[in-house]
This record gives sequence, C-alpha cells and structure tokens, in this order.
Amino acid sequence: MNRITAQNAHKPMYFITAQNAHKLMNLIIAQNAHKPTYFITAQNAHKHMYVITAQNAHKPMNLITAQNAHKPMYFITAQNAHKPMNLITAHNACKPMYLITAQNAHKPTYFITAQNAHKHMNLITAQNAHKPMFLITAQNAHKPMYLITAQNAHKPMYLSTAQNAHKPTYFITAQNAHKPMNLITAQNAHKHMYLITAHNAHKPMYPITAQNADKPMYLITAQHAHKPM
Repeated sequence: MNRITAQNAHKPMYFITAQNAHKLMNLIIAQNAHKPTYFITAQNAHKHMYVITAQNAHKPMNLITAQNAHKPMYFITAQNAHKPMNLITAHNACKPMYLITAQNAHKPTYFITAQNAHKHMNLITAQNAHKPMFLITAQNAHKPMYLITAQNAHKPMYLSTAQNAHKPTYFITAQNAHKPMNLITAQNAHKHMYLITAHNAHKPMYPITAQNADKPMYLITAQHAHKPM
C-alpha cells in the first residue's frame, strides 16, 4: 500500500496523492498495480463523485469500476463473484442507497452484490442479508484481505470495526454508527491503515481528512506520508 502525500495539505480542500494535487478532487493513483494490493486510479476525477476503476481486475486484489460515475452516489455490486476478488460496479446508482450483501460468503474473499437496493441505507453483510441494515462480517479476518464485522447492525448506518488492526490490512471502527453517513478521518495515522470515523454524516458527500474532520468537505491530507500508509 503506497503512501499518500499531500502537496496542498494546508488548503481547505486537500488532495489525495501527490501526482494530481492540482485537481479539485483526486483519487489515488496506482503506482504499484502489479502488487498484491492495488491502488486506485481516477478515470473521472473531474466529476462530483469519483469511482474507482480496476486496471488489474485479474489480480488477487481488484479495483472498483463505476458504471454511473456521473451520479452523486455509487452503489456496489459484484459482477464477477467467481473471481479471487471481484470488481465492484454500480448498477443502480440512481437509487438512494443500495444494500450490499455477500452471495458467496463461503469463499476466501467475499463478493458484494445489492439485493435490496430499494431500501434507504444498507450496510454490507455476508450473513444477515435479510436485515434492513447489514454490515460486513469477517469470516476470514486472518487472511491478507480482511472482511468487516458488524457490531451495530441494528443501527441505520454502521461502520466497520477493526478486529485485526495490527495486521497488514486494517479494519474500520465506527465511532458514530448512529449517524446516517460517516466521514473518514485518520485517528491513528501512525498505523499502516487509518481508522474511519464519521463527523459530518448528515452531509451529502464526505471527503477524507486527518486534520479537519469537523468540516463538511475534506480530502485526505498526508500527515505521515513517510509511513507505509
């Protein structure tokens, strides 16, 4: 996982990665796509909401592609669940929020698909797809690619908990699971992977920041660019 550097971290809107800091909203460029964990490239960085494209879908870790990147919110479904790691695409980006469930939870790497896109805000789960809000459960958290466990599946919007934060790929903890939409902020920037928390869940689009999590639209700043992540 490459480091994320910020060339304009001092600005109100921080840019992700040092390669395209001049753009309004940059995504993570894949410098080492050939490695086990791929980076994210932005095909539509100029749009309001950027979706992740998969350059190396055939590899152990695929990136996410967006069929409706031009829409305000993209939902994820698994088109190629039979692969080691499926590419996630948005089939119903026009809807408020799609439920993501795992159809093949029994596999080493679970695949996500939307079965209840008609609901308002769904979480991901490989075990309780029948519930109104699902989280992602980790059946193989010990593997290089961890799944997310749901501690508060009964809430309207859940974040993931980090059961194996000490491992190469960390999990996400939910500090404000009661909010409708969580923002991402780095509380433990010194770790390989940052935990995500929501400060302004009530807003429409939340970029990431490790310095101004209390503001409405922030991108990711590199406070510890010298570290693995």
